[in-house]
Amino acid sequence: MIKESGVNMDNQLYNQIKAVHEQYIKEQNRLEDEIDRLRREIVCLDNEDEIEALNKLVRIDDIKRKMVVEFIHSLDKIVEQ
Repeated sequence: MIKESGVNMDNQLYNQIKAVHEQYIKEQNRLEDEIDRLRREIVCLDNEDEIEALNKLVRIDDIKRKMVVEFIHSLDKIVEQ
């Protein structure tokens, strides 16, 4: 019974990690879409202040995306073990 309990815990942990992994992939895709949208908006702007503000947003979103990618890679390594 203890062994079965351990297997169930492993399966639960795996399922939780997989669910978080999938959520982070969705978030990564959302951030990439947002970055693309902001870059398209920047092309249409004339005002220097607006351009700089949107460039900052793009940089922030890009940093967030990189963090999500790193987290996904760490989850991949956990799931593979």
